[in-house]
Amino acid sequence: MDPVSKLNRQIVRLEGRIADLQTRADRLANVRLITGFGALAAVLAVGAFGPPWAFWLALALGVIGFGAAVIAHRRLTVAVDRFSGWLAIKRRHVARATLDWEALPPSPLTPAPEHAFEQDIDLLDLHRMLNTCASAGGAHLLYDWLTVHRPDPAVIEARQALVADLTPLAPFRDKLELAGQGVRPLHFDPEPVPAALPPIIAAMGLLAAVDVVLFGLVLLERIAPLVLVAALAVYGGLFLLAFPLTNRTLSTAIDSTDVLHRLSVVTGFIEGYRYGHSDRLRQAAAPILNDRPSAALGGLGWLAGAASMRRNPFLGVPLNVIVPWDPVVAWLLMRRINALAPKLDGWLACWHRLEALSALAAFSWLRPAATFPRLDEGGPLFAAEAMGHPPVSYTHL
Repeated sequence: MDPVSKLNRQIVRLEGRIADLQTRADRLANVRLITGFGALAAVLAVGAFGPPWAFWLALALGVIGFGAAVIAHRRLTVAVDRFSGWLAIKRRHVARATLDWEALPPSPLTPAPEHAFEQDIDLLDLHRMLNTCASAGGAHLLYDWLTVHRPDPAVIEARQALVADLTPLAPFRDKLELAGQGVRPLHFDPEPVPAALPPIIAAMGLLAAVDVVLFGLVLLERIAPLVLVAALAVYGGLFLLAFPLTNRTLSTAIDSTDVLHRLSVVTGFIEGYRYGHSDRLRQAAAPILNDRPSAALGGLGWLAGAASMRRNPFLGVPLNVIVPWDPVVAWLLMRRINALAPKLDGWLACWHRLEALSALAAFSWLRPAATFPRLDEGGPLFAAEAMGHPPVSYTHL
């Protein structure tokens, strides 16, 4: 069976799967709505006419039931999104094979009139047809390979070997693209931890400890409550003075954490893939396999969760009254992010290279009749048989 026929069969199966999941998700959305209103009505009724223990029991059961419905619905919507992304990848493969230009995404690149041969052989359209990269970095690397003026035979030979290894690995190529979908261009420029932040944390921490002691003395009726109020006012004043610096630092840290979290999805897939006998592919992924960045990036998760509490006034305000929550979280996040920064370029370069190789391998799989050019320094300058240009249909050659 030819590749296009295989893809069309997969598309039909995916469309059926998505329709089934969407039906279940719509049904569960109604269940979630009914559960929420039903639980609320039950809690109000029991609270008005029943004993206190029955009210708390109804409230607990209602929260658990509604939470379970929300989680189940969320899982279905995530599955629908994932299968829809998978379906879009398959459809783009068909568009590449059939040269359906309207179904292909526009090129992320702009023409370079100064290039010696880009326009002569229409390299932008060639790149548009080949490009399966989810990242801008991968797309630009693929373009650099296509437009190199003096190719190195050793580099070309090594690249051809990797492309040959990747050609039958359609699941790897498509899952790599799927993992990178939704990843916006990575603009990661970490800032150093502000020098004023640690002294602020130390001062606020000391004041918070004093406030706790004073609170205990107030409960024991050893001091007047006014003393505690005065101490809290000093703590609050220092918090307000430090707020612009803390807010700016924490916002920068959260933005960087969001970027790194999206990257962790890609690195997690590369780390978890079973490479088997694909030694060359494993070597190409070595910068990520050796460092295991998903573990380091995953460590940011609990800090990001701690930072998100500031958005909830019912949690953020009490936490910052008790301890200097925002300054401490900002400091911890910036330290962790800056520790990861030196390795980030290597991880991105590894991902971009695997993407560019996968793009060439996808073309090789879609066009099994195509051959790899052989570079022979001792042969004639150029020799070819049945030569074609990928953006042109074979029927027109």
